[in-house]
Amino acid sequence: MRQPVSFHRVKLTNSTLDPHGHLILHSMHKYQPRIHLVRAAQLCSQHWGGVASFRFPETAFISVTAYQNPRITQLKIAANPFAKGFRENGRNCKRERDARVKRKLRGPEPGAAEAYGSGDAPGGPCDSTLGGDVRESDPEQAPAPREAAPAPAPPCSGSSAEAYLLHP
Repeated sequence: MRQPVSFHRVKLTNSTLDPHGHLILHSMHKYQPRIHLVRAAQLCSQHWGGVASFRFPETAFISVTAYQNPRITQLKIAANPFAKGFRENGRNCKRERDARVKRKLRGPEPGAAEAYGSGDAPGGPCDSTLGGDVRESDPEQAPAPREAAPAPAPPCSGSSAEAYLLHP
């Protein structure tokens, strides 16, 4: 790998109506981030080599949508530029929320697809709906790649790596 793996731009949501390809999490569920490496001769190769899956136990987390401690709420607002639901700019009032839900039910607004690009669309190479046998390494031992049967090539969606969080 020539570049580091970064989750800096990953956006999480609890909205199942999200049209932007954000990662959808359910509140009060435990998640374990995983990294899947697929060996391929070229970016859009039709033939894959080995597949390896790595997980790091220290990255497990439980998603929440409400905080009992106001100091934690303030910390989230200060540290997370995407924490819109907690900001005091009117986006959290019931009327605004209901209007957003109605807009989402109608479908994406014109131009929304161009704003996010084809690389951010759901259904990438690690999408759990694609099926296939992806094995993971033993978390108690040092991560070592495991070979798996060659899988079909992913749809080419650009040069950026896509990361997905999988429910354990």
